[in-house]
Amino acid sequence: MRKFLCCILILYSLYLSGCVDGTVTTSTKIVVNSPSSLEGYVIAVDPGHGDRDQGTQGRHTGVFEATLNMQVAAALQKQLQDAGVIVVMTRVDDTVIYAQGEGTYKQRDMRQRAATVNENDSDLLISIHMNFFDDGQYGGAQTFYQNGSEKGAKLAQDIQTAIVTSLQGDNTRKPQSGDFYMLRETKCTAVLVECGFLSNATDEANLQEAQYQDKMAQCIVEGVHTYLGIS
Repeated sequence: MRKFLCCILILYSLYLSGCVDGTVTTSTKIVVNSPSSLEGYVIAVDPGHGDRDQGTQGRHTGVFEATLNMQVAAALQKQLQDAGVIVVMTRVDDTVIYAQGEGTYKQRDMRQRAATVNENDSDLLISIHMNFFDDGQYGGAQTFYQNGSEKGAKLAQDIQTAIVTSLQGDNTRKPQSGDFYMLRETKCTAVLVECGFLSNATDEANLQEAQYQDKMAQCIVEGVHTYLGIS
């Protein structure tokens, strides 16, 4: 009888602490503490450019950055959702929603994207872009984070490491800090991922392949797992 009462008291204590069957409850979300789960996290995915602003353009094929950003972001969205993440997309096709008020189309676009991220209480933001440089010999993905953000620096490093380890073994690029509107004006930990150079023939070809896009997305997810301490 005494053992039975002890068990009841232990279970009641776990109930009061909000921790039963490996589930931790908070005021904003429920996180299931399984070794490989991202269940309950809210992650915003921002496919850069779109609509009036197509970004840079492939040197050899003419492919628009906005198109590739959307394709990689869609692959990332699927993989995150498969892992249990609630995904917030700042756009889902080539249509852009512009915030009301003053400013250029670009400024209103950026304001609306940041608002979407913040209004959905996102835990992380990953902004997807493609790079370009005059000299076509340079290639490889590179991550960026907002000046002064220690959490952003760690997430950027974890994603960069995953890309180099699993996809681009000869990539020697390091995460870089800077001042970026989307990273500065959003409340969560945020990074920008330049997936490669559209000025580099190899990168440009690879980034148009669905399998390569899936691998790039997988690397980003691996980096997120590492950042959150989930194996």
